[in-house]
Amino acid sequence: MVIDLTELEQEPRTFGETIEVSAADLADPVVAGSVAVRLEGSVRRVDGGFHVEGRIEARGAVRCARCTAQVPWEAAERFGYELRPASEAPLDEELELEDDELEVAFLADPVLDLGELAVQQVLLALPMKPLCDERCAGLCAGCGADLTAGERCTCGAKAIDPRWAPLLALKNDPDRS
Repeated sequence: MVIDLTELEQEPRTFGETIEVSAADLADPVVAGSVAVRLEGSVRRVDGGFHVEGRIEARGAVRCARCTAQVPWEAAERFGYELRPASEAPLDEELELEDDELEVAFLADPVLDLGELAVQQVLLALPMKPLCDERCAGLCAGCGADLTAGERCTCGAKAIDPRWAPLLALKNDPDRS
């Protein structure tokens, strides 16, 4: 659904939509499939632009950062930001932003696309490193065995990054106490 902001009167316009966001739209390797999103909120005119505020409830699956197993994920977040015309966007690449300027988006067209809003809010709510369990041991870097599931490592490799080898030598040195 798209809200034409040029038709917005002085009264706020409310919205409530359920949107299915595909993993391809999110383009985040953490996401394991589509995400069901419920958006509720309002948009109203303010000096020089519009103010959008609302709530998002999202439900889907993410991949464990250690073993890649699918993990159910839910989020319930509030959001709020200001929309301004792209013509007001600062042109200087090295511009320092003030705190009150961090929650401003610039629009090329005077429309609020709720599909894009859902994608943005899901990306902001996604965990950076989701885990299936805090004790997840992950996959063996050599053979890919799932160490959490008790699979035996067939490569027997305890590969050590060569950059850490000098520290390992210090740790194993019997003369150092």
